[in-house]
Amino acid sequence: MQSPRTTLEYDYIILGGGCSGLQLANQIIWKIDETGRSQKEFKILILEARTTYQDDRTWCFWDNGTSPYCKWATNKFDSWSFSTDSQRPFVHKSDNYQYYHLKGIEFYQRSLAMIETSPNLFIKLNQRIRNIKKTKEGFIVRASESLYTGGQIIDCRYSRPSYVSNAVWQTFYGYEIILEKPGRLNHEVVLMGDLRYESSGIFFNYLIPISSKTLLFQTTYIGTRYFLPNELEDEVNLLVNKLFKNKWTIRRTEAGNLLQHGDYRKNNIPDAIKGGSHWGALRASTGYAFSRILQWSSVKANEIVHCKPKIISKPFNKRVQNYMDSVFLNLIRLSPDQVCKTLINFGKNLEPDVFARFMNDSAKVSDFFKIILICPKKAMIKAALNRRFNKS
Repeated sequence: MQSPRTTLEYDYIILGGGCSGLQLANQIIWKIDETGRSQKEFKILILEARTTYQDDRTWCFWDNGTSPYCKWATNKFDSWSFSTDSQRPFVHKSDNYQYYHLKGIEFYQRSLAMIETSPNLFIKLNQRIRNIKKTKEGFIVRASESLYTGGQIIDCRYSRPSYVSNAVWQTFYGYEIILEKPGRLNHEVVLMGDLRYESSGIFFNYLIPISSKTLLFQTTYIGTRYFLPNELEDEVNLLVNKLFKNKWTIRRTEAGNLLQHGDYRKNNIPDAIKGGSHWGALRASTGYAFSRILQWSSVKANEIVHCKPKIISKPFNKRVQNYMDSVFLNLIRLSPDQVCKTLINFGKNLEPDVFARFMNDSAKVSDFFKIILICPKKAMIKAALNRRFNKS
């Protein structure tokens, strides 16, 4: 093997083959096909720690049908609902946007199939990063027992922080359920059902019908209190039994903790491109990430395929939207009851298309004004002032 100090094996090394790393790989392949660029001009390696991909999660996003991932989706819905235990559901129905449900395993398998047939991209599993060294030529990466060299690093890994201050967590627990008999499931997503609150945050139920006999049901918490997802297990079982009278079985469990916002020390690789939830892909106010990663991966893939002289790593940033998200986070900290009121107002008074654009990171200036008008004024002003003086 030639010296890694003088010979680059790869032009780019992507660290992490999760949603961000695979979306970037997919975009590169699609853009090569679009431009007709010679397929032998560069080599890209993806290093992923896991040994295999499991059916362990669900990706959902709003779209007007233009995203390439719309064709990969298991289901799509033109309506979604909000409710509390004391109010009837408020339903959004859109003619222009749909809510797409993409199974994690479907996303993984389709992405891996594309990489397998590409002469440009390669993926290696079971590769835990041991050390990264910057050289004049690029980077040397030691992963497990192997050594790789690349001209540029794209870091899409998520590293769970050991300590977080000022945190807002999203914790969820639920099942993909098989019903004993076909049920009368509405072709509608229960986006936020039975909204309720405690002093530290809010809870709601989430339901996606997958077929006449299968559905995904979860209970979700968003707030400042950290706890393990299985603490919601008894509540989920109680709610599902109430809905389906014990005539159901579990196909799989889906659970997790998402750090929607928090201050913690990050392991920064100098001069590396940054992507993924560790570097801002996760929407701070909602926990949604797929659409934001789609936008980021499209921009970065375009820069790679068109051979920009230097790829500059820019954070995910939209000033007005990020400001509103930060105010909403403070509202969760200060007044969870007002958060529930705000979300019900979204369902009751906000146009479905405005809500969909806000959720998929494509909101117009006029959309922000409409959102501000239906928010509880005193609570939002208090949250905004808290943000200003506490820098949160």
